Amino acid sequence: MAFQTEDCAVTRLEKLQPVELLECYSSAQHHLGFYINVAVTATYTLPRCSQPLKNYIYKACKILIGQHPILSAIPVGEDTDEPHFIHVPTINLDNSVLFKDRQCGSHGSNSPLSPDSDMDLEELLNIQHNMPFSFPFPFWRLYILTDPNHPHLFTAFFIFHHTIEDSTSGMAFHKTFLHALHLVLSSPPFSSEVENTITAPNIPLLPSLEALHLILVLILFLLLILFKEKIWNKQDPCLWTGSKITMLLQSEIHHLVLSESETTFFRDLCCKNRTTIMAALYTLIAGALFINLSVHYTQLQCVGALSNW
Repeated sequence: MAFQTEDCAVTRLEKLQPVELLECYSSAQHHLGFYINVAVTATYTLPRCSQPLKNYIYKACKILIGQHPILSAIPVGEDTDEPHFIHVPTINLDNSVLFKDRQCGSHGSNSPLSPDSDMDLEELLNIQHNMPFSFPFPFWRLYILTDPNHPHLFTAFFIFHHTIEDSTSGMAFHKTFLHALHLVLSSPPFSSEVENTITAPNIPLLPSLEALHLILVLILFLLLILFKEKIWNKQDPCLWTGSKITMLLQSEIHHLVLSESETTFFRDLCCKNRTTIMAALYTLIAGALFINLSVHYTQLQCVGALSNW
């Protein structure tokens, strides 16, 4: 009965454009529980403020929701052949913007062995990466990790469904969020009563990649895939595929901290060798795996974004 009620609520909302093929890949993974979400984090330092931090963040979120229609779009029908986006007319920020105080001290003072490690960040990512999205709430969350010892300092986790954003647009969110904070801080003093329910403007979504560019699928490529899957579906015994995937999947996050100089050196080294950072990371991960695997395995397949950063 609850499902029928939810289904009726979905049909009452405005239907937007369909979820295209590349977006369907992410949508299906979310539905199956294989790829719950993406997170991009950034740390902010504000000037001394006269009001609680929450008020400024809610004001900034209102600006962003008014500028970016994808923040009020939800993919539905992920388990069907025709998933599509619907428009959510209002967003209650109390459900989408969450706050938590740091428990392990200020960022950068958690471990004497790794002074830049952030155990609060790692714990929060482990929780959030195992929390799927569901109607009627927006398919994004903004988690604010505050520092009781430094009220003007906070880390913002932008967590989102991969169908509505990718890692590059996650970085764009933080840039526009920073700009919105600047606008709020430079505006005249406002009431301490901040609006928590935001009316989302009905702005058309940006067109999908398939709508902008003709993506051709060669017949020869399709025939090759069909041949491998239906006729000659023999797995290479030297290919390591890991253990069998079981439900429910539980993601475990361990973050590695690199300094600015190390990151710059690694980026420049990738450019010098005419490769991307993502491809170099795959190669490093593969090398680390093969060190710990049986010598029987000599091959590994990596599936990921073709990113240029």
